Amino acid sequence: MSYINVPVYNPAGANPLLAVTDSNTASAAVLRDASGNINASAITGTSLVTTGNLNVQVQTLTTTATVGGTGSIFIVDGTSAIFTVTLPAAAASTNLVYIFIKKDSAHNVTIKGNASENINGSNTSVMSSQYGALRLVCDGTQWWTF
Repeated sequence: MSYINVPVYNPAGANPLLAVTDSNTASAAVLRDASGNINASAITGTSLVTTGNLNVQVQTLTTTATVGGTGSIFIVDGTSAIFTVTLPAAAASTNLVYIFIKKDSAHNVTIKGNASENINGSNTSVMSSQYGALRLVCDGTQWWTF
């Protein structure tokens, strides 16, 4: 397997590289930033394989919020108060996966579908148990637990 590196214009200033493989598999292209990190908005094919660690964004929520755009794993902390986390619109979230982990045992945290959208047929899911987890995936119409 051989690779070619092509400079790609980056309006942010750094000069990332586009690495393209000449293998007969599905297109393999990645964007690397100046530090060598891979930035991908979409990877197509049948699998993502890494020989290193897979790092995902983890965000702690302690008050009412709407998620979307940043993070995929959320530690929800209701130590101070009950609060609600609203999911992004399902139509714009096809194939997104979110994981919520409840940090505390003090107050419930409600995870709510956008507007009238549902999670397993209900507009809300209440997290009450410390260390409980809620794993969600969106089909473009509603959210489902897995």
